Amino acid sequence: MRTVARRVDGGQPFRDAMEAGGHTCRSIAARTMEVDPACRGISLQLVSSLASDRAWARDSCSPASAGLIAEALGKPVESLFTVLARPRRPAVPAAAPEPSGGLDPAVPIRSLADLITAVIRRDGYRGLGAMAQAGRIPYKTLYAWRSATRGAKVGPSIDRLTIFAEDHKLPLPLVLHAAGRVARDQQPCVFPCPRVLQNVE
Repeated sequence: MRTVARRVDGGQPFRDAMEAGGHTCRSIAARTMEVDPACRGISLQLVSSLASDRAWARDSCSPASAGLIAEALGKPVESLFTVLARPRRPAVPAAAPEPSGGLDPAVPIRSLADLITAVIRRDGYRGLGAMAQAGRIPYKTLYAWRSATRGAKVGPSIDRLTIFAEDHKLPLPLVLHAAGRVARDQQPCVFPCPRVLQNVE
C-alpha cells in the first residue's frame, strides 16, 4: 500500500487559504523551504499545479509535500488534503521480445550491412550512436560493418556478434544469419546465407 494526499474540493480550500494569507505560489514554495527540516521545500511547479483550477492541475501529491504546504499556510493538513491509501500497481511483466527484434519486416536482411541499416531505421542514427556509446562495440565499428561487410574477407567474431545482439536487443539467430555465421550450438540457417564473413577477428 502507498499513501497519497488528494486535494480537498479540487484545491479550493488551498486557494482560499492562499488568498486569505496574501500568498502567491512563489511565496508558498519559498515558505515550504523554510519549514522543511531538510531545507529542500517544494518546487514552484508543484505548488502551482496543486493550487490551479485548470485542466492541467495536479490533484494529488505525497503526504510529506501536503504537510509542508499546510505548515507553510498555517493550516491543518486535513483542511487542505485528504490522505488516502492506495494499493500498489502490480508489476507488469516485460513483453517478450519480438522474433524480428522490432525491425521492419518489409526490409530484407541479407547481410550484416542490411541489419545495421534496419537498426538505423528502427532507432535512428542517434539511437544507434547512443546504443554504441552505452554498449561494448564502438560506433565506428558498426559503421564499418554497415559499409564494408558485403565484400569483407575478415568479419566480426561470433562473440562480437553476440554482444551486438545483446546491446541492440536483437535475436542472436537473426544477427548470425545476417552475418553469415552459425554458432556452435545452432543449426545452419535454412535460408541461403550470404558468404560475406568467413574468418573471425
